Amino acid sequence: MSRIYLQREHSLDRKTLRRRTEALAKQLQSEFGGDSRWEGDTLHYSYAGGIDARLTLQKEDILVDV
Repeated sequence: MSRIYLQREHSLDRKTLRRRTEALAKQLQSEFGGDSRWEGDTLHYSYAGGIDARLTLQKEDILVDV
């Protein structure tokens, strides 16, 4: 199984970052289905087709692990 791991810096405030992450989750659910849930500052997205992703929001960067 393949794994993708990204770490990117950002300069967004917490509220904006969380809102944009929510919008991404809704877009993924709309296009592909699947479920998402928050666990602290980490958004978990899973899709029955074999996708399990985590987006962890931090003060200065965001971590994406798929």
